[in-house]
Amino acid sequence: MWVAKKSDLNAMSTMSTPWGACGVSSDAQKLVTNFHRDAGTSANGGRNPSSGTTTFKCGNSGWGYRHIVARNHDDQFVSMAAGTNQNWRDIADLGMAKALNDPARITYRRPPTHTFCYSAEISLYNKDTGQLVRKKKVQVVIGGSDYNVVSAYPSNSHCSMATS
Repeated sequence: MWVAKKSDLNAMSTMSTPWGACGVSSDAQKLVTNFHRDAGTSANGGRNPSSGTTTFKCGNSGWGYRHIVARNHDDQFVSMAAGTNQNWRDIADLGMAKALNDPARITYRRPPTHTFCYSAEISLYNKDTGQLVRKKKVQVVIGGSDYNVVSAYPSNSHCSMATS
């Protein structure tokens, strides 16, 4: 299991590309950031994702950054960030990067969604004190053909083995 330690925080902050802003008039295709995606084997059979780049875009209420905000997943990340002295985007970025780059589980969701769900557990430390604050799982759903981020959210479990 990957753990973010206080000594890693400065290095991690320089490794991540800053998120692009999604303003009211920003196009749905505007890039927020890119993540490396690990190739993997779907835990429930079916398609297996290839390695490459997963693109996180502004999107709309059905996918991307705007979907995360519309579904109040940003508030879930705010709660997850409590006590770490980081903002929700830092925690979301950390969780999304971990889930996509070093997933504990990948599942393929068959029709009608044709998506992959990646999940991983991260350990969150207070940025200033180095004290462990909590461990939490993050799930990231990506499109099965375009590999764009559909959604991301904290969870108490890894991606479901359900097929739809």
